[in-house]
Amino acid sequence: MKTDVPLNEEQIVARGRELSEAKWHLPPRYRLTEELIALPPDEFKKRDPQMFNLWQKVLEDEKRLAASAAMPFEQMSSQDTYRARAAQRAEEHRATIVNLDPQIGQALTTGEGDVAELQAAKLAIRTRRVEQLALLGRFDLAAQETPDPRLRDHYLAILDAVWRDDEGDGSWCECGDVHGSGEHANLTVSQQYIAEEVFSLKHGKVMPLLRCGGCGTLNVAALPDHVRELRSHRVKALQTAGHLSPDDAAKKLVSVGHTGARLLK
Repeated sequence: MKTDVPLNEEQIVARGRELSEAKWHLPPRYRLTEELIALPPDEFKKRDPQMFNLWQKVLEDEKRLAASAAMPFEQMSSQDTYRARAAQRAEEHRATIVNLDPQIGQALTTGEGDVAELQAAKLAIRTRRVEQLALLGRFDLAAQETPDPRLRDHYLAILDAVWRDDEGDGSWCECGDVHGSGEHANLTVSQQYIAEEVFSLKHGKVMPLLRCGGCGTLNVAALPDHVRELRSHRVKALQTAGHLSPDDAAKKLVSVGHTGARLLK
């Protein structure tokens, strides 16, 4: 929809103040500010060790991506190829947003142009950029730039999980295992499972994002033993009976003692 009457200077200032005050800001504990980045490394590290660590990981990752992008395509790993493209798209989306802002400003001040259409385009491009930032492991920037409050909370939760102290024994959650009853009293099942896989700047690679089914706590760490065993169990099952029909496969696996109940004992 077009604006009927151009905004005067006072209205433009008021609109800018309204938008600025309404803007969500990344909590300080996640914020890599220009002030911190401009400090000498020793002073930066002394003032905020956690942010300094994050900044070093960001620099390492950018250097690795730049080096990968300079290699012949066939020599790049699939992960580096995927992430290099994400970095390129994120930058392209940023440039598009920068170009849209003056068009929106002109439409607001002159009444010429479809403001709603331009703002919808900017929203769509922001959403796409956020997706690419998340693929890069920059969940801090993704949280800062997403227009969706639910996604913002999700990205901040992942960011906390990435920087949580690694505890491969599963002690990062106190819910414990679920114990069977009756004829299944001898069975125990972990409540921790893989919610998704994310790129962790801390680890420098794609890592499992673990979630507790009891309390919902997230952690980014190495695969728990029970998940590794389940994956191994599945691979062996496919090797044993993957070529059979479901009914025949079930009979074959049971006949060799390859069952879920055995694994959970």
